[in-house]
Amino acid sequence: MSKKSTNNKNKTERDDNNKKEYFCSFCGKSQHRVKKIIAYQKDNICICDECIILCYDIISQ
Repeated sequence: MSKKSTNNKNKTERDDNNKKEYFCSFCGKSQHRVKKIIAYQKDNICICDECIILCYDIISQ
C-alpha cells in the first residue's frame, strides 16, 4: 500500500480531505490568491495568471 507524499519540494498541490489545492510553481501563491491557475498535472507544475503576465512582459522586451 503506497501513501501519497505531501512533502514535495515543489508543493504544487496538497491533498487535504480529498481536495486538491494548487500552488504556482513560480511564485508559490495558492489558487485562492490568484484569478486563474493553469495546472499540468502530469509533472505537478502550475502557473498563475500573474506569472503569465510577468513572463509575457519579459519576453516582449
